[in-house]
Amino acid sequence: MKTTTKVWLGAMVAIVLIVSCSTPPTGLFSPRYNGKSLLTWVNKISPSSSEAGIGEIRPDEKEIATALQAMGTNCLPYLIARIKLKESMSEKMGFDFNPRLPFDESSREIELEQKRRQAAKGFCMLGPIATPAIPQLVPLLNDETVVVSVTCALVGIGTAAYPALFQALQHTNTNIRRSAALGISQHRGKGEFAIPALLAMLNDPDGKVRSAAAYTLGKINKQPEIVVPALIKGLSDPDPSKGASMAFGLYGYGKAAVPALPLLRELLTKTNLTYFQVEEIHRVIGSLSGPFLP
Repeated sequence: MKTTTKVWLGAMVAIVLIVSCSTPPTGLFSPRYNGKSLLTWVNKISPSSSEAGIGEIRPDEKEIATALQAMGTNCLPYLIARIKLKESMSEKMGFDFNPRLPFDESSREIELEQKRRQAAKGFCMLGPIATPAIPQLVPLLNDETVVVSVTCALVGIGTAAYPALFQALQHTNTNIRRSAALGISQHRGKGEFAIPALLAMLNDPDGKVRSAAAYTLGKINKQPEIVVPALIKGLSDPDPSKGASMAFGLYGYGKAAVPALPLLRELLTKTNLTYFQVEEIHRVIGSLSGPFLP
């Protein structure tokens, strides 16, 4: 009986240690600015992305950015813990500590993704101040669940993180490559560094990766003299689905993409396109045909 009690006590102590080590600093020991805790400031960050992407700081978020920058590297342990949030073991088993709130896997994942987005934006607000966090963030690029948020965070930190981002764009896992591209798409103003790698991804054997690369190029919307010809060339590919992937990028380039109209219309005559691809091509044609043609 005594042995069983000791085993249970030991297990409980281990659980407490694991939880305490993985829980970000809050309350009394949390960094503070103007009387408010770090948690309070981070919770003020909108998890929704603007047209420019979640990596861009909106005018109404400048006060939050000032607060995080004032707290500096003291923010890093909390933001690192928050960006890798996943469901707990109890949640995986279908339990919820609040019996009045039934466990809902999809809504819980949405909540966790919002928290990860807030953390990513926190890193973007810190910028190069968060450089010491790079060694802990880079391994997370191998995690399909958090790679989009982590990529967004690393782009926001700056040039010191670029080598790791290039590796993610060339990852052997197609979901990692695709997600890394989408993470960069959240930085309209800072994603230009990735254009050479994204252009190479237009020839990726996976259609979803090609679409993500084209979409991200359109969001970055830089170097049209290089990007638009590459996207137009892809429209002529013998595989119509590969050509359809290019449409995702052309939408962002406006007038510079008008020469693609004949090939886009021809692409619509192909029979083996998905409904989603046809809708996207129609959207691009509509956007280019109206304001940019005499």
